[in-house]
Amino acid sequence: MELKLNKIIKTTFIIASIGLISSCAKEDNSGGNNNSGNNNTGNTATGTFVAKVDGTDWKASSPQARIEGGRIAISGTGADGSQIVFSLDGETAKSYELKVGSVSSGVFMLSGDPTSYLSNLDATVGGNINVASIDETNKTMSGTFSFKAKHTLNGKVVNITDGSFNNLKYVTSGGGSTTNTMTVKIDGASWQPSIIAGNVAFGRLSIVGTAGTKTVSVSMPESVSAGTYNIGGIIDDYRGQYNIDMRTSLISTTGSLEIVSHDLTNKKIVGKFSFECKEFSGTQTASITEGNFTINY
Repeated sequence: MELKLNKIIKTTFIIASIGLISSCAKEDNSGGNNNSGNNNTGNTATGTFVAKVDGTDWKASSPQARIEGGRIAISGTGADGSQIVFSLDGETAKSYELKVGSVSSGVFMLSGDPTSYLSNLDATVGGNINVASIDETNKTMSGTFSFKAKHTLNGKVVNITDGSFNNLKYVTSGGGSTTNTMTVKIDGASWQPSIIAGNVAFGRLSIVGTAGTKTVSVSMPESVSAGTYNIGGIIDDYRGQYNIDMRTSLISTTGSLEIVSHDLTNKKIVGKFSFECKEFSGTQTASITEGNFTINY
């Protein structure tokens, strides 16, 4: 049980990237061709992002990318709802290894599956992504990738091959939503995230703030209503997480989440939170207090 939970915790850090880059897409992606055929050309409005998944053509209809806080995040969703996500430790055009022990990772997710396939899970999987070029004038990037990833719970392996992204539009710290706010204290010291987003996936709403390598997040059922809820551990309905970096994740043990208001129609949520957290398999602890957020997602 402890090994499985450790794997879920590793995946959570990377999945947070989905919410962060998705928040940019609402403002920076003006639409585009939502292809559903098998010509494997991807979406030319925002660039192309294609691959083969276990030998079957896959393409993203609305690929997204962001360069922020020393990292590159890339995400795409296929016609069947599956997703390929990268979180890369760097902001430059170069080759990034996706393997156990690396702080760059690739994730594959199936629609309706609350867990994921992770490139860094163990030594039997892994791969590489080569960011061949970054055009800072036109804000595009191009590259290639291939990797094997293992499911965090059932051990199945997916093989991602022939991957490429071409002229993929990206945003930077100035391109995200200006309507979201989050403030929080970490061990009594005020901390202000530079990227703030809400993300709905697999029936859950996650509020995520990040600055540099640090991430603070709270997760709840997506239809949560106004009220006060107890924050518990990683398997509870209401939970929090504090990532110091990709290698150090602290999971909530106790805490409180107050939803002041939640407009499901207009997708706006306002709330407050605090929680105590601890490394799942270590001894480091932290107190997350005076958390406040207003999120449009």
